[in-house]
Amino acid sequence: MLLYTLLFTLQGKDPAKNKYVDMLSMWLTYIVRHADLTANDTVMVLVDAPTRKILENDKLLQEIREAGKFQWRLQTIPQPVNLSQGLAERYKVFSPTEIHMFVDLDMLILDPIQPIMRHQKEAFFTCMPEGKLLETDYAGLLLQHLQDYTDLKGYTAGWFMFNPSDAIETFFTKIRQATLDNQAHPFYTVDQPYLNYFVLKEIESGASKLEFYFLDESLSVKNIYPPKPTTLFAHFCGDPGNDLCHLSKMVVFHQHLYQQMN
Repeated sequence: MLLYTLLFTLQGKDPAKNKYVDMLSMWLTYIVRHADLTANDTVMVLVDAPTRKILENDKLLQEIREAGKFQWRLQTIPQPVNLSQGLAERYKVFSPTEIHMFVDLDMLILDPIQPIMRHQKEAFFTCMPEGKLLETDYAGLLLQHLQDYTDLKGYTAGWFMFNPSDAIETFFTKIRQATLDNQAHPFYTVDQPYLNYFVLKEIESGASKLEFYFLDESLSVKNIYPPKPTTLFAHFCGDPGNDLCHLSKMVVFHQHLYQQMN
């Protein structure tokens, strides 16, 4: 399996002051302690060149990753000018054979992930339900005939799982291109509305070459302290691009969780 995340510093910003680097250390710590990855698994960070230099010289990060059994990979991406360019990078296939799982930096893994893995030849895409589809953070600004969708869930762009296929490449191209086309006037949640919109349209078409699955809602929580007993993914979402917003929530969660354990 390829478990990957995304970390970038916008052009004109100082990567040494990027708190998403600190978040990566916490994110990776939880993977080492809880995800139960093996030497057959790879953890990959999509990262721009200036920020990659910071990671390569981060001794704490090196110690954390060396404590894991998994393979480690840094994949260089172009340094983005804006959030749209940066976030569009997650919608790509990076290995022709491995199941991919994207886990955003503001999401912590609390238990082994093998039980939710899908092993099938057919092209698939698994979403994590979150919120309501008609909320503006999801697809509310992109849909007509809103009364048809009042009961539908939204999906976070912070987590998804898929296997490599021509169908996923086509699907991702739609999301990526729409995000980039809208970069002059992006949505608050940037790419997430397009993920929701194209998931819905693929399903509605009845002719999609992708099989869509949805993570059990009991396995994830959003900005909740402490986690539920069933929680596998704890998501600390908020203002996109605001590193301190996410990091502060994660730190509070971490402190509460380990106070309970000790």
